[in-house]
Order: sequence, then C-alpha cells, then structure tokens
Amino acid sequence: MNGEATLQVQVLYEISMGMAVEPTVERTAKRALSLYLHKLGCTTGIILRSNVKGKDMQMDTIAVTPRNLELDPIYRDERDSIRAIVAAKGLEAFLDTLPRSGRGTHGTFYIMKLPGFGVIILVKAGTPFTPMELHGINRLNNKLGEVCRAALHAESLEAQVQERTRDLTEANEKLKESLANIKTLTGLLPICAGCKKIRDDNGYWNQIESYMKAHSNVEFTHGLCPSCIKKYYPEYADDEEEKKKDK
Repeated sequence: MNGEATLQVQVLYEISMGMAVEPTVERTAKRALSLYLHKLGCTTGIILRSNVKGKDMQMDTIAVTPRNLELDPIYRDERDSIRAIVAAKGLEAFLDTLPRSGRGTHGTFYIMKLPGFGVIILVKAGTPFTPMELHGINRLNNKLGEVCRAALHAESLEAQVQERTRDLTEANEKLKESLANIKTLTGLLPICAGCKKIRDDNGYWNQIESYMKAHSNVEFTHGLCPSCIKKYYPEYADDEEEKKKDK
C-alpha cells in the first residue's frame, strides 16, 4: 500500500471513529457531516432523510453545511432534479438512480445512499474523488446510516420517556389532589354526654352532623330508632312492633 492510500485509510478511519450517536438525529448528522467535509476536503454537504408521511414519501433535510446553501447553483440544480424525480417516479425510483455524480461550477457533486436512512450529497472542489476513495466513502455511508438510525431510535425512546413522565406527573398530581380531598377522623373526640354535640379544636360545640360533614366524607340521612319512636311518637310504636312480628 503506497503512502497516498495509507493516508486515505487513516482519514476514513478518523471519520468513522468520530461518528457518534447524539441526543437528536439532527445533531448526529451535523457532527458526521462536519467530519466528512473537514477530512475529505468538501465544500458543501447535505444529509437528507427518507420520510413517509401518509401515502407520500419525501426527503427531509436533516443537516446542511454551509447554511447559505441556497446560493449555491449546484445545490439548487440537484435539489430541483431530486424533487422532479421523486415527484414523477417516487422516492424509491430516485434512490435506485444512486450513486450519482456530476460536474458543476463549484466542483464535483456526489449523491450517495445512506442505507436505511436517506441520502448524503457532497460537493468537492478541485480534484474529484478516486474510485478507491469513493469505495471507502460508501463504506462510511453504511456506518453513517446505522448511526443516524440509532439516533432516531434513541430520540423516539426519549420522546416516549418524556410522554410517560408527563403522564405519571399528571397522575401523581391527581392522586395528591384526591388524597387532599379525603378527610379522615382519628384520635379522641370530646362529645357531650347529654346533647351529643362535639367540641372542635377551637372549643366550639357543634352538632354531630355538622362536625362529621366538615371532617369526613360522610353524608347523613335521618330516621328514628325504635326507642325514639316510643318516646316521641308512641302512637306509631305499636305499628312498628306489629310489623316486626309479621316478619
């Protein structure tokens, strides 16, 4: 292996080792694209993601360098070409045309697949890539596709965790609210031996119904026990006794 080939292997190795799964797919793609441009001597780079929305498939821009790429005639021409093919024949038909390359006013452009993820577009000024370099870049693209897919998966998991965290937080808030509304009575209650009123913490005497309603979830419905019927309504006491005998 000659010195130039050895140097190229080293460059590709450094790009490969520099790729990493970031918290978002955008940051992951941007980091990798920066490595590509810096190490391979490219002036322009774009990473596009194949995206299915309903019945349509389209290409979403994930990372772009430089930001003022719309001013580059090569990018505009290729963008319009890609859109035309995707609109006329579909995304899969466009992907089947890759890899593609051509010569523009600012250098040579290359459009290559990122397997399982999307497409990368590179523009290289000066000397074009050699066949050996392109072979190495294609191998890098395989790894970049894997890294971007992993970032998408991690991003999806993080979104699920955040959603479940919000659900749990809401459930906990509702539980706290419910617990706050639960009233329980514990300990000793001072109660009058005569009228059965209850003394509260402020020293006031309350009807037992009022006190229980204020300090618990109990609701009262009134009636008369047999003893009180005899005491207050003796004329009905015999009827009640007869009903019990009949049962």
